[in-house]
Amino acid sequence: CVTLLIGSSIDYCIHLAVAYAEAAGGRYGVGSETKRSGAESGVGIDKRTRTAGGTERGDKTRAALRSMAPTLTGAAVTTALSSAMLLLCQVEVLVKIGATIVANTAVGYLLSLMLFSALMATFGD
Repeated sequence: CVTLLIGSSIDYCIHLAVAYAEAAGGRYGVGSETKRSGAESGVGIDKRTRTAGGTERGDKTRAALRSMAPTLTGAAVTTALSSAMLLLCQVEVLVKIGATIVANTAVGYLLSLMLFSALMATFGD
């Protein structure tokens, strides 16, 4: 049971991490946003906020959130609502399972969008 809970909550972070990694190639529009004045020469840009590929971590994080947040929100809402139906059961075990899945989904969703995205913006590649 614990393995399933960990697997379902880390899923949101994996999707965000893949979108962050793919943002380096400009797939989600990062390439056009980072080419503002001075970006090519590095003038006025703090080198500590840039990744190895030269893209700023904040831009990559915003691109990942812009592309994946609606999808993750839909996934979290449908999972929580479908599991919430178990809260109406007469069998106490099913009620507890439903409450656990709803809580796990909410915590995993919030941590991935808030904590994990902040970690990507701070420590990303």
